[in-house]
Amino acid sequence: MGNLFSSVDVINMSINIEVNGKEYYETSAGCAKKDIVKEAFLFLAKEEEDHIDTFKKMLENDEPSLVERTYEEEYADYLQAFIEANVFTEKKKACEIAQKMKNDAEAIKVALEAEKDSILFYYEIRESATPKAKDIIDKIIKQEKQHLRKLIELAKRLK
Repeated sequence: MGNLFSSVDVINMSINIEVNGKEYYETSAGCAKKDIVKEAFLFLAKEEEDHIDTFKKMLENDEPSLVERTYEEEYADYLQAFIEANVFTEKKKACEIAQKMKNDAEAIKVALEAEKDSILFYYEIRESATPKAKDIIDKIIKQEKQHLRKLIELAKRLK
């Protein structure tokens, strides 16, 4: 039997991704060699904190109706595999990865991949979202895309 996720599960997964992303950015900021990289990572950590707050408010406001249905077994298995492959889902893994980075460029590369994974995840959950939740998810996707652009620009400046 596969995994079945409720909307509360999906919100909690989203919170977990954002918490680990925040930890990655904070740790990477502490390890950054250049001030511009440190500042960018601290900015991104703050943005992730805002996303955490958004998802927590959804739970507090009794909005576990993020999705209109419980995920079917096959799709739930896919979503679980996707989540397990995402760098920012395992507790403390993001910090460990950040600490192992040899330079700022490597840290930015990992962050780029994680942001892409987050965007894909949010697009996936958006497919089953209620109209109200879609609006919230769309705003988060837009911010995640801004994070991508910021990281790409930062990588270019380091070359």
